[in-house]
Amino acid sequence: MKLEEFTAIKNELVELVIDFEQTERRIVFLNYAYFLNFHDELEQQRYLQYENEYLIKAIAMAADGKTEAEIKEFLEQCRKEFEANIHNFERQYQSAQEWDKQLENYSKEDMEQNDQEFIEYCSTHHPLVKAYSSDLERTIYSSLIMLYRTGNVVGFKNLMKECRSNFTSSEISSEDYEKIAVFYKESIEHFNSIKEKRNMTFPLNKADIFNKEELTTRELMYLREKNYQARDMNKSLQADFKLHFSFEFSL
Repeated sequence: MKLEEFTAIKNELVELVIDFEQTERRIVFLNYAYFLNFHDELEQQRYLQYENEYLIKAIAMAADGKTEAEIKEFLEQCRKEFEANIHNFERQYQSAQEWDKQLENYSKEDMEQNDQEFIEYCSTHHPLVKAYSSDLERTIYSSLIMLYRTGNVVGFKNLMKECRSNFTSSEISSEDYEKIAVFYKESIEHFNSIKEKRNMTFPLNKADIFNKEELTTRELMYLREKNYQARDMNKSLQADFKLHFSFEFSL
């Protein structure tokens, strides 16, 4: 394989890596923005969905002949499961609030400079691009990417400065072009595959709702309508639950 062909394959991978990492950051940003804009509706949705699911399972257990004591024990475990889930939900919301406050400290120029520094890093030192990365370089990547994806400009800049001396340079011999090109092509195929799928899934499929106020309002109404439906189902399930048991259940 000639150098020109190898370089073309490498450059294609670099572009895909940069696009992938920047999209991953966009996903984090959109997730946080979604949490901040629709926290109350999402919290209500969580309570209703889980409670409805547990009520349905409990009623089904009664129909299968399970004792009330067994069902009480099951529902107690459900309550503990939900407490852990809602705790995680609130932790994510807190992270979103911290992210929002953090971004207030950065200007557009700060973010653009961060992007440029990250692009330069990906072009030469990203583990998928660099032919031979050390374990330390891969560890540094894991920390850098977390800071980049969460928009921690200062943290990213400081870690880059601290770790720059640990980035090694390695020459790729012409004898290795074929072998490394195979790895590059497999990575390119992988990136192209996941790129097609994730653009159709949350939160990328919700990206437009933050561009226009009317779309934000429409999403709010959509979430509230789903909660209205879940609440109606909950009332029906609670009534059915009372027919089967001598106790009540709610989260």
